[in-house]
Amino acid sequence: MLVKNLKMGIVICICIGLVSLLCMTGFYLVLRNSVSNAVEKQAEDNMLTVIDGQTELIDLFVKDSETMMREYASADEIKALIKSPDDEKAVKRAQIYTEKYYSQLNKWEGVYLSDWNTKVLAHSNPSAVGMVTRKGDELDPYRQTMTNSTDGFYNGGAFVSPASKMLILNLRMAVYDDDGRTPIGLVGGGPFLSSLNDLLAQQRTTSFDSEQYAILDTNAKIYTYHSDNDMITKEIEDSRLLEILDKVGDDDMAGIYTDGDFTYAYSYMPDQHLVVTMRCDTDELLADSYKIQHSFIVFIIIAELIIIIATVVVSTIITRPLNKVTSAVDKLSNLSLVGSDSIEKYNGKNSEVGRIATSVSSLTGTWQEIMSTLSGCSEQLGDGSEKMIVAVNALSGYATNNTKTTQQLANEARSASQALHSVSMEIDGISEIMDQSKISNNERVEDAKEMLRSADEMFDSVSQKTAETEENIKTSVGYLDALSDINENVELIGQIAKSTNLLAINASIEASRAGDAGKGFAVIASEVKTLSDNTASAAASIARVCDEMNANVSNIKHCLDDIILFIKNDITGIFKDMHTISDKLSDSINAANDDIDSMTTILGRIRGETGRLDSIVGKNEEGVLDINGKAHTTYELVLELNEYIEKNRQTAEDINEIISRFEK
Repeated sequence: MLVKNLKMGIVICICIGLVSLLCMTGFYLVLRNSVSNAVEKQAEDNMLTVIDGQTELIDLFVKDSETMMREYASADEIKALIKSPDDEKAVKRAQIYTEKYYSQLNKWEGVYLSDWNTKVLAHSNPSAVGMVTRKGDELDPYRQTMTNSTDGFYNGGAFVSPASKMLILNLRMAVYDDDGRTPIGLVGGGPFLSSLNDLLAQQRTTSFDSEQYAILDTNAKIYTYHSDNDMITKEIEDSRLLEILDKVGDDDMAGIYTDGDFTYAYSYMPDQHLVVTMRCDTDELLADSYKIQHSFIVFIIIAELIIIIATVVVSTIITRPLNKVTSAVDKLSNLSLVGSDSIEKYNGKNSEVGRIATSVSSLTGTWQEIMSTLSGCSEQLGDGSEKMIVAVNALSGYATNNTKTTQQLANEARSASQALHSVSMEIDGISEIMDQSKISNNERVEDAKEMLRSADEMFDSVSQKTAETEENIKTSVGYLDALSDINENVELIGQIAKSTNLLAINASIEASRAGDAGKGFAVIASEVKTLSDNTASAAASIARVCDEMNANVSNIKHCLDDIILFIKNDITGIFKDMHTISDKLSDSINAANDDIDSMTTILGRIRGETGRLDSIVGKNEEGVLDINGKAHTTYELVLELNEYIEKNRQTAEDINEIISRFEK
């Protein structure tokens, strides 16, 4: 039990340790998140402050450059030259002033004055005087960049000068007439950005080792400044800086951009088209946050160890009074019913130990009473088992005899039922054959009826076709008879030919009498005679053809009459015989169906009587089986009762054995 108490103490320590660890972990997570956010926010604010300082420094540099440009444009020599560009004295004074003013500037590529058409009137480099810097389509946009500005000043941002190949700040400003509205010329210049880069390098903060500065040109997308001087004027290829260039605008002038290992602070200068950036290593930026987190982890580990040690000490002190109680429980587990004096002083107390001691004492007394009761019950079970054995043996003999008798009855009833079932199956087979035969006969009757209907339809069709054919033959013969009219016409043609021939002969005679005057008429008479002869010859040919046709028509009429007579006599007789045979076949099949119906009725009666007899035998078999089942159930109950008696005897022995194991 001491080991169990130790285990309970360990469990308590583990539970308290886990709970405290969870609480400490939650506290650490919340605190780490708060501190990390605060440190990160402070670091980002510091970066933005540095960027703001750099931006102000650049803005100050640009404004100083613009101020110098305005001061140059406001000189009297400059205004005089713009108003009188052809005045040689004005040109000379303006050129001298330009060169002098340029000599006072620090790290400028140059300054110049030109008219509104960009013709250079004065330049810090005298060789550039007279050049035209913008022509054609480039001129208007160049002018608009200045006139669109409120003060006429244009800051073109950084670009690489074609002359010096160095970065300069592109500045130009429109010069207006006395009315202040009409531009009459412009001044321009460009300070080298190297001076700005030197200034920015001097102002770099040293709070971070990995900090890196860059100034990006939004138009040309080049570095106008970089902590690494080799990067200046090179094209920007860093995807993170390009993404910053895409982000900046009127709605995003400054901010923080974090991408993996690096954090960027940026500030947009729209007037100069520049973006000032500062890059720091993210881990270095959050180094203070990591230190605080490590301190928290060390604190939590120490606190957790202190809590666990304190828990072990407290649990040991609390569980010590349980040793005496565990000793009494061990005795009870070893089946000792002897009371323990060591826990008497804890009985009746409200503490946990007191309640356990009271329960152990009460349980010991209860077990003593149970053992006494079980001893009496064991003796009674032994006596009852002996008496029940005698009764069970007698009942078992009776159940065995009943089972044998009912089994014989069940076998005989089952044999009778099987015989009746076989008879019923034979009757069902005969009925099925007769039903199938009747169905086949009905199908034959239907086939005969269908044949009869088909024969009637064919007879009607043949009769109708015969009548139609006879009518057509009569019509055709009538048409053939019309050929006789041709004979008459041929005879008429022959008579006409003879008359014509006579007229031709008479005409020839009369022509010969007339002499020379009748020669022409004699020729006509000769032709008419020739026509008459030809007509007579053709009429004779047509007459011969007509005679042959009349003979053929007569033969055709005799053939058609024979066909009609065959259809009416022979084919009609065949259909009538078929009709008679179909009627006789249908009557024979119907008579066979009537006989089958009579046999079916008789078989139905036999099946009914067999079914009733099978039902009676089945009920007898069920009764016998029920008796057999009850006898078998009785026998099983006897066996089960015998088992219960044996179990009771065994239980009594087990109870006695258990009672003997307890110490009293």
